Amino acid sequence: MSEPRKHLPLRPEARSGIALALSGGGFRAALYHLGGLQRLNELGLLPRVQRISSVSGGSIASAVLANQWNELKLGPGGSFENLTERVIEPLRTFCKQDLRTRVLVWSRANPIHWWRHVGHEASVTDRLVDAYGDPPLALSRRLEEIKPGCRFIFCATNLETGRNWEFEIGPGDHAVIGDHWTQHAPAGKVTLAQAVAASSAFPPGFPPLVLKPDDPDAFPQSRVPRSVLESISLTDGGVYDNLGLEPVWKDAELLLVSDAGAPFRLSDDPEHDLIHRLLRCYAISDDQSRALRKRWLISNFINEVLDGTYWGISTKYTDYELPSAQGYDGPVLDAIASVRTDLDSFSEGEIACLENHGYALADAAVRRHVDVRYVSRPQAHFQWPHAAYAPGTDAAWKAVRDSRDRGIVADLWRSVAWKVASLFDRDA
Repeated sequence: MSEPRKHLPLRPEARSGIALALSGGGFRAALYHLGGLQRLNELGLLPRVQRISSVSGGSIASAVLANQWNELKLGPGGSFENLTERVIEPLRTFCKQDLRTRVLVWSRANPIHWWRHVGHEASVTDRLVDAYGDPPLALSRRLEEIKPGCRFIFCATNLETGRNWEFEIGPGDHAVIGDHWTQHAPAGKVTLAQAVAASSAFPPGFPPLVLKPDDPDAFPQSRVPRSVLESISLTDGGVYDNLGLEPVWKDAELLLVSDAGAPFRLSDDPEHDLIHRLLRCYAISDDQSRALRKRWLISNFINEVLDGTYWGISTKYTDYELPSAQGYDGPVLDAIASVRTDLDSFSEGEIACLENHGYALADAAVRRHVDVRYVSRPQAHFQWPHAAYAPGTDAAWKAVRDSRDRGIVADLWRSVAWKVASLFDRDA
């Protein structure tokens, strides 16, 4: 079976619209992107974005924005006035809970739920769907019901075809699902929570989400057998493209990329046993795949093949060579770039530093590389989302210095304490 001919990128004069890509990286990514969204909004760019593509942790932030897009109020200055109330505060609250342990331990270990996880057509990732559908995010609506004024594409990876699977919503009747091999069909009963769960089901912790389209025959130009379309296994979008570039790089006039992906770690004494050797080789291969996309992207910006900018979690604000830029540096920057990429609970300080970091780098990247014609409020006042954790404060260093080293044992103890407390609250 030959692969269908891919769509070729459009020439610069044929491109249109502003697109934003939000990378994967667990709650770390969601919070980092949240800071960037705040600064893009203050500069008047966010309301002008026409497409947002997201992966994994980026999809968590993007889904909250999509779910609330039509409720956001555009002020006279060209920024959303109620972004904090509708998007920022619910996401901060959500990232304070240990979703990973709640789902993998308390759900999987509970005999009541075992019957749901028998066979390949259901998995513990279905519990992720429940978590995203509950408050404070409340992403339980069907994709076809949302119809935001901006197009949103949530990316997962189709394990059958090996391609970027897209859940897409937008103005009017524009809720579709599919990939390059299967082609696209109406979303039907698929919910926003399912889209985010598929996008953020990072292996091996979370198994694939099994999607059963309402009508497998609704993929009219599919190049795969009908049996494949009856039960589709979807895993984390970062397996295919952790930057979320695939849906937007070919035709966007201006491309903004926020990257919270994990930088590669030095191993001064790698283990030589089979398991550690295989894991290290996988990590190297994965890092090179991501690095190639990043190098390709930035080289195209430099050579003016693409117009836009990039800000990554390990980027130094001084790299933008902007005298007025602000940001973290030194050990604090290194610690923030090493914050765990997980779905466990994040502290007030970790949340604050990640938001501040995304906010500062988005500010520097946009003011340095984006033409002022795209920015309705280029002189918008710079104000740290969390001034108490701004660069130079002791609070910032204390908040993130040990974040990378927090492991599953500590989370289990926290989760046990939470479970006990919830039982007493229920009895009361």
